[in-house]
Amino acid sequence: MPGGRVLTVAEWLVTWLDTRARLRESTRRGYAAHIDRYLIPHLGMVLLAELHIGHLENLFTALLKKQGMSAATARRVHSTLAELAAGLALAVVAARASSAWELAALAWLVLLAVPLSLIDVAVHRLPDPLTASAFVGTLALLAVTALADRQPGHLGRAAIGAVALACFYLILSVIRPSGLGLGDAKLAASTGAALGWINWQALLSGTLVAFALAGVYGGALLALHRATRTSHLPLGPFILLGTLAAIAFEQYVGSHGRCRNLMCAAQPG
Repeated sequence: MPGGRVLTVAEWLVTWLDTRARLRESTRRGYAAHIDRYLIPHLGMVLLAELHIGHLENLFTALLKKQGMSAATARRVHSTLAELAAGLALAVVAARASSAWELAALAWLVLLAVPLSLIDVAVHRLPDPLTASAFVGTLALLAVTALADRQPGHLGRAAIGAVALACFYLILSVIRPSGLGLGDAKLAASTGAALGWINWQALLSGTLVAFALAGVYGGALLALHRATRTSHLPLGPFILLGTLAAIAFEQYVGSHGRCRNLMCAAQPG
């Protein structure tokens, strides 16, 4: 961002498409059509740094109500949006990863958490096959990372983090079933493993940020009379955002004055 200027979503979408050099021409045309017809009209003027879950909910609502749009077209637009979100999430974890296996574990998590979050926004549910795949794959890749990098303590912390965060969300779902679901607890097991692998501070801060963002969003909906105190809000996106925020913050703090990630380590000198 030259001169520190914050990009709009429209500017970032155009930049993202221009950098996708290996796309087939038919795929590029499809993405360009979805961006021009659906994403930019609804999201284009929003600053990228200010994009939040409410904008996505409005987009999905508009797509569902748009006359003449087939279910297949709506799914393709959702797929385009999922790839865009996954690209941003992968950039965050790539900056944090200190080894190829750690990058594989974190990338596996976000590549499944992004579609899970978008599904949660659209239909307020987190499918078991995706939450199970996210957890099993993340923990398995972290186990390989622990063996390859000789970090058994990290793996133990990841397992404890997964159990602790999943149990925390499970207890909350029992106390207030209208606010949280079992799917949230299952997704939390995966994010708990990733954050626990990093350190306890990341686990705590990721959880606090998730609830803070959800609280701000819920409060805004109440103030605008778009929800009531009994309304069910999709928590999956906030769990993912809290996780990414904690990873990004840990990278900023952990790399202050030292080189510890793959990108930095690859630079000569």
